[in-house]
Order: sequence, then C-alpha cells, then structure tokens
Amino acid sequence: MVENISGYSRSKQLNNIGFPGSRRRSLSINSNFMDNHQMAEEVTVVSLLLPHDITNVEKWLIAQTSKMGCHTITEAEKKLTLPGDKLLVSRSNDDLVDGSLSIVDTVRNALILARCNDCFYMPGSPFILTRKRLDRSLQLIKVNIKNYYDLD
Repeated sequence: MVENISGYSRSKQLNNIGFPGSRRRSLSINSNFMDNHQMAEEVTVVSLLLPHDITNVEKWLIAQTSKMGCHTITEAEKKLTLPGDKLLVSRSNDDLVDGSLSIVDTVRNALILARCNDCFYMPGSPFILTRKRLDRSLQLIKVNIKNYYDLD
C-alpha cells in the first residue's frame, strides 16, 4: 500500500535504500587442516611451569644449566638435542609440568619454548626468555608434506 504524503509516495514496506552495508552478507567459515590425522607426521608436547618466586628468568635458566655442568645457555644448547626443523605450534590441553622433570628435560623444554612464537618453532631464532614464553604447554607438529599435497 502506498500513501501520498505531501506529493511524495511512501511505501509501508522496508526497501533496500542502497547503503553499502545493506547488501552485506557474512559467513563464518572455520577449517583446520590439522583435523586430518594423516597430516601430523610427529607430535611432541613440550611443557614447563616456572616456580612462582622467579623474577629473572634468564638467571634462573643459567642456574639450571650450571646444575647440568654448563656455564652458559649456548653451552647447554650444544649438549642437548633440540629439534632442527621449523615446526608448527599448537596449544596443548595437557597440564603444565612443574618439578617432576629432570634438570636436563627442564632446560631442554625451556630452550624449545623460548624459540616458539604463537605459530612456529624456529630453530635459528634467538631465545626469548620471558615467563609468558616459558610458562605454557605446546604441541610441536611436524607436517607430513606428502599427505599435505594429497589433500587437493
């Protein structure tokens, strides 16, 4: 029904009046290629829980490496076998591991976590020794490249 008000015709129905937002449609699409169990060639969980009284993480880690018989962090790194490949990182639902690890495993986990950002473990990057980097539980995922290209 159209009414005539002061010379203009006006509809009682809502019409698209042409604003850019009036023709917008949004869809939320979520996908994770890691849901395919053939993608992960190897998954390793790395976890650490720092003691609450630690204020200087670097001094704490140097104290831990001295218990291994090393004087510096780089000397401890040479003794340990750290992953040599760039790996994907995903949050793990496992609990943080505190005092139940040996000194060698504690230092190894700390050095790995210090080279992990939110997405990747990067073996050539410098160590970032902060509580936020070390106080977490992560999955390191090595992707099976052959299966990745078979997904197409």
